Amino acid sequence: LEAMALSVPIVATNVGAIPSMLSGGCGIVIDPRSDEAIKNALSDLLTDHEKAEAMAKKAYLKVCGEFDCPMVINKYFSVWEKAVPKDN
Repeated sequence: LEAMALSVPIVATNVGAIPSMLSGGCGIVIDPRSDEAIKNALSDLLTDHEKAEAMAKKAYLKVCGEFDCPMVINKYFSVWEKAVPKDN
């Protein structure tokens, strides 16, 4: 999320929620512990500046639209309200 908010190209490993967060062309997801995959991903971004910039912009727009603080806080409040019984 931090890299997305900074609008930089992202190469990340296929663990946890990373693939979902970077879906839609927001980053390059590689297999963990793959020297060849990271080499290829970094080479791709270093040689295709337009792709790197477009990817970074998509990531920034996604993080602003889905993960900004007020939105996340409201989601937490919604979960908490459902978990706590209401007094009458």
